[in-house]
Amino acid sequence: MFEHAPIDEDTRITLTDMIKIKDLAVRQEDYEGLRALATDVKIVFEIGKEIWSLKREINFCIAREDFPRAIELKKRLKSLEIKRDSYDALYETSRYVKKEKNKAGKCLFVFVCLFLEGKHDCVGETNNSRLHEDYWGDG
Repeated sequence: MFEHAPIDEDTRITLTDMIKIKDLAVRQEDYEGLRALATDVKIVFEIGKEIWSLKREINFCIAREDFPRAIELKKRLKSLEIKRDSYDALYETSRYVKKEKNKAGKCLFVFVCLFLEGKHDCVGETNNSRLHEDYWGDG
């Protein structure tokens, strides 16, 4: 449905999942859910269009060597991606589930590493120095 829409790929996945949820709500006759979902699909679509546009504009700014503008656009892009990701979490889309499984796997790895090695600094061996900070709260 959104194959040719001017939106970024992550938003395309989110919208596809939201449409699947919409179809399920139709079958279950959940009209309250459908009303909210229809509104959210429109919002996510607009967010996706803006993300796509910002990514293109960032590339033009980099080509023109207008780095201050690129930095400003990148901040706006991050803000929109966070907003879109909140809809992923709300509807538990495949992108959200994949992120949560990835987080759980990393956390389990850290726990096993700490448990088996008996030391706190073995996390550095994962090539992800933020892993320890993200899951154990030090920093």
